[in-house]
Order: sequence, then structure tokens, then C-alpha cells
Amino acid sequence: MANVNDDGASIEPLADGISGLRWSPTANLLAATCWDGNAYIWDVQRADAAQAKAAKSIGGPALCSAWSADGQMLFVGGCTARPQAWDLNSDQMVDIAVHDQPTRCIIQVPGQENLICTGSWDGTIRYWDFRAATGEPALSLNMGERVYCMDAVGELLVVALANRKVVIYNLKNPDKEFGAKDSPLKYQSRALSCFPDQSGFALGSIEGRVAIHYIQENASIGHKNFAFKCHRKGHASNDVYPVSDIHFNSFGTFATAGSDGTAHFWDKDSRQRLRAFKDCGQSISACRFSATSELFAYAVSYDWHKGASGYKTTEGNRIFIHAVTEKEITPRKGK
Repeated sequence: MANVNDDGASIEPLADGISGLRWSPTANLLAATCWDGNAYIWDVQRADAAQAKAAKSIGGPALCSAWSADGQMLFVGGCTARPQAWDLNSDQMVDIAVHDQPTRCIIQVPGQENLICTGSWDGTIRYWDFRAATGEPALSLNMGERVYCMDAVGELLVVALANRKVVIYNLKNPDKEFGAKDSPLKYQSRALSCFPDQSGFALGSIEGRVAIHYIQENASIGHKNFAFKCHRKGHASNDVYPVSDIHFNSFGTFATAGSDGTAHFWDKDSRQRLRAFKDCGQSISACRFSATSELFAYAVSYDWHKGASGYKTTEGNRIFIHAVTEKEITPRKGK
């Protein structure tokens, strides 16, 4: 499969849909979760030079992953009862959590090296000390609805639910809601990423729209909430596609990926698009900047947003690596 954006294509196609991508915080190791039940890791030396490192099965479709703070473990969740920790040194998988339904989100709790947080379709988020595989969470919170997306930076944790509720926590007091509100978008939440400075978050929906939302709106310093359309086709922009993923980089700008087959870099402060990738001809199901923001990975993989009728048997499930230039992600001055 040729890449229309001339990005690195050294990663071999995967057997099934790609559900998520995560870079190690300490090295250029890229992890992917896949509907074939496996988690994969590559060592990416350059955008065009990725070496397969390892793969592990979790026993069911893998939906999410997160790296430990030291980059020595990969936590993986999905359509099994028990999320697992993959120790890269011993190459062993160990059960670390329990849910009654699939685990949709998993994060390493910032500042808590031994703690992870999992969000599930069973309507709970749970905190786990992965050193103690007791099957009992350190904390379990009933969210009242399925967890669809979740992110944390510093002391900020944001959870988006199936009923369009968005719940905000200060991780200093993880058992108490800091705030809760209806999504600023009219349709189902699909992707979420917290601002690097912890002042807010970007939320994407299935209706080709992203909301920029500040925890404390303050127009006098430029903290003003707004939403914008994206991932649409046609002159009237009425051919609408889901926003499948959002991720902020270390420069404070961010990327979106969509079911329309495109990815874009954006600057929320100047409200400008910094770069538009060419249409890949198939959904982009996930995207992620590396820890240094020098590399940008994106997965060209059908996400079933149009059901079986939209599936193309000739298209594979590919991960491409883009070598990022500073110009592409440097914030611009406002208009």
C-alpha cells in the first residue's frame, strides 16, 4: 500500500483493525493494539526504519494501551475481563485489573509510577496498584454510563461517557468530581486529549467536530471555549466523518485523525490549521506524537463507521510514520 503523504512505511500490515497507538515516554518504541487480539511493539529508529520488536496476545480484541513511566512495561486492555501488564524485560504478561465489560481506556496515572487507571464499558473507572495483583482496585468510581474516552495530564483527569457527559477530576482528590457537564458537542464523544498545561481539553465527536474547552474559561487571557468543524468532505461540508483520535504534542499544538482518511495539525490558540495530510483512502483510526514530537504515527485502518458495506477487502491495516518538522507544529501568532 503506497502512502500518498510519502511517510515511512516500513511497518508490515497488521491482520485486523488497529484500535490505538502509544509511544514509549523514554524511547522511540511504538505500541499498537489490534482487533486480532494482539499488542505489538516496534523500535522506530527513523520514520522509514521501524523494526518489529515483539507481539503478545491478550486473549481477545485489544482496544487500548499505556506505557509505564519508566518505559519498561506496557499495560493493555480490551474485550477481556482482565487488563494485563506486559513486562518487556521478562516478556511475561500478568493480570493487573478486573472489569465486568471490555476495558476501553487505560492510563498510567501521572506522578504515580505504580498506579494505573482503567475506564470500562461496565460504567466504572478503577485505579490499580499493578505491583499488587489482588484483583481489588485501590479505588473504584461508578460513572453511571460506559466510558468512551479518557485522558490525564499532571493533576487533570477527564472522562467522556456514552451519555455525552464529561467528568473532570483533580488527581489530588481522585475520589471526588471536580466538575461535570454535558459535552459541548451534540453527538457521541469519540476522542479526547488534555492540554499539556492542564488548563483544559480537546474533545472530538462522531460528527466531524472538535471542541476546545477550558476548565476555567477566561477570555481576558485567551481562554475562550469554542468548537470547529473538521474531517468533512464536499463543497458544502455535509459529508461528515467521525474524529477518531486527538493528541497534543510537546509544543502545545495538536493532531486530529478522522474516518475521512485524513490527519491534521492544529493550533488552538491562533485557531489555525498548521498542516493537512492528503486523503489516505481509508479511515485513520489512531494517531500519536512521540515523546519528543519528532515523529508522528498514524494508523490507516477501517474503523467500521459505515458498517460492512464500507469495508474494502483490498485495503490493509497499515501504520505510517511521519518525520515532523518544527514548522509544522510550532504555534502561530493569532490573526
